[in-house]
Amino acid sequence: MKSRGLLASALGFLLITGATLSALAEPMQAVAGSPLAAELALPATDGRERRLDDLRGKVVLVNFWATWCVPCRTEMPAMERLYRQLRAQGLEILAVHVGPGGPQLHSFLAEVPVSFPVLVDADLDLNGWPLKGLPTTVVVDRNGRRTHAALGALEWDSAQMRAFLADILERR
Repeated sequence: MKSRGLLASALGFLLITGATLSALAEPMQAVAGSPLAAELALPATDGRERRLDDLRGKVVLVNFWATWCVPCRTEMPAMERLYRQLRAQGLEILAVHVGPGGPQLHSFLAEVPVSFPVLVDADLDLNGWPLKGLPTTVVVDRNGRRTHAALGALEWDSAQMRAFLADILERR
């Protein structure tokens, strides 16, 4: 009986360890079938409309967030550091504020300035973007396909994330 218990414990440990190692290898989940990304055309905080299609040929992180979302606010400085590190390799970021902009958004961006575009989806019209919560981030490849996604805050400027995205950026 003891040997079965030890065997079950060992198998459980291996499964957990394997799942952990797998999660470490890819910090974002692959999107089955890599479908084309839905249209995204929204006004940015600078008043100009930004379109995902205009960034075809680049790898784009589309990050859906809101000022009331604490994890969203927490990850923004690391996302800015990542952008500064990988922009020259072709990485773009579109941060889509889900909900009206207004004073709260402008106040947050004054406290935590970012150099990538912040779009405002005041009408919550995100058809075709599978959001289950905030923050949600989707990798759109150079061909406009959704290849990876993550729900929740990530350590954007970690060595693991930089390596993961650098690998995607090297693919042509």
